[in-house]
Amino acid sequence: MPITRAVIVVCDENEVNSNTFFDACTLALAASEFVVVIGLVPLNVRQKVKTRGLLDESHFEFLAPNAKEGSKNSITLFSQLDQFSLEANLLIVSIGNSAELNLYISSRLKSEIRRILQWHVVSSNYARYALLDQQRSLSAYIPKDTGAWVRDLIKKYGRREILSSLEGIRSVKTLVIGETIFDKYIYCSALGKVSKDPLVAFEIGAETIHLGGILAVAKHVAGLGASVSVISEIGRNQAGIISDGIGANVDLSAVLYNSDESIMKTRYVDRASNVRVFETYEMPAIRNMPVGQGLLNGLQIGQKGNYDLAIIVDYGHGLIDEVTVKELMNSKIDLVANAQSNAGNRGFNPISRYRGAHMIFLNGSEVEVETRSKSKDLVSTVDILASSLETQEFFVTNGSGGLICWQKGLPTISVPAFAPSVVDRTGAGDALLAMTALLRKSGVPREIAAFYGNIAGALLISSMGNETSLTYNSVHQTTEEIISAVSLEE
Repeated sequence: MPITRAVIVVCDENEVNSNTFFDACTLALAASEFVVVIGLVPLNVRQKVKTRGLLDESHFEFLAPNAKEGSKNSITLFSQLDQFSLEANLLIVSIGNSAELNLYISSRLKSEIRRILQWHVVSSNYARYALLDQQRSLSAYIPKDTGAWVRDLIKKYGRREILSSLEGIRSVKTLVIGETIFDKYIYCSALGKVSKDPLVAFEIGAETIHLGGILAVAKHVAGLGASVSVISEIGRNQAGIISDGIGANVDLSAVLYNSDESIMKTRYVDRASNVRVFETYEMPAIRNMPVGQGLLNGLQIGQKGNYDLAIIVDYGHGLIDEVTVKELMNSKIDLVANAQSNAGNRGFNPISRYRGAHMIFLNGSEVEVETRSKSKDLVSTVDILASSLETQEFFVTNGSGGLICWQKGLPTISVPAFAPSVVDRTGAGDALLAMTALLRKSGVPREIAAFYGNIAGALLISSMGNETSLTYNSVHQTTEEIISAVSLEE
């Protein structure tokens, strides 16, 4: 049942300021068009929030007039909540310490015959984070066509088989190959237009660094329960960053450390809107030796055959040479290939060099670059390209259009996408690839693997860059919530 009413309760007058009240209003208005405010909110605070474009007082009712300023009678304050039934689907946003509010709720639960509590209580200190978590809940944002498709999937395979599909991933021994990339995010605030140039000036704020590139893929694979080894090249200066963030379940013994810095991609992000305003690339010096060949010869992949699956993500920055590709194609490992198109290589990193790979992943724009066409019928283009690539399975992400799944000898299917809050698309394709490839290798049906792949991509879109990684528990829980949500709609 959706939340039908929202209340803001001022538990501590000393904690009321324009920031806490703004955050409380933001969350309350996300749940209801009309908000009841209980407790004193000074007029100057209301005015500041109003100037930020949020407080339209026709949508608010203030139950504590200024005449009660200074009153410390919390019983009188919380008695305003007596008008709401405990069974009402009510959101309460508290400002300040909510301990006495919790005591009030507890006393009502004890005194009333019906002891069912439907209220949702959250502190304004965490209101913004709670709002983001609400937006990230995929089960709350399922488009009708996606819900209908999932119901058909449940009827075909059953809830138990779908939820147990993740178990087989644990047995897949995986090798991942590609460039190590550090993704730096610098958050900034717009100051205004520069006086003498047509530019906007920004004030630099906090910055974070995420493990990107092939290390992000490795973290997804390990988080889902598979064993994983990495072939890559890393600058010695970043070795400490990697050891702190990669986790103990990722084998880095085959990684080469060189004297150069690793690739760094820096995104400048407007803090208010989470929109990128500028991006820079820092590339290492040109290599004087075929690093990829040395890595593969060291592992003797073709001879040992210790891995069940090799995932090669070619970001197009020079690590993976033709010798590397040839060695992999001649090995006995099932190869999953992805050649990405980005600002540094667009048009010069073709997937055709991986012709014959068992599985290939691209996005819609990469298909257009590969085929030199902008066909309105992407499915037909995928069918033609897949045949020329001599692959067994071909997966193409198509944004809100979902995932196109081609398999040799079978009809092409399209699996609809979810509709999460889009924070940043970086890393979503890598997460979808890791999830779908592992499930297909473990024998999971194509429809179920694609369903999980879309969930993985949606989870990454809901966060900034690669700040989060897939885990077995998070994916399993999200899948349960989605199945339960679509089942209730029948």
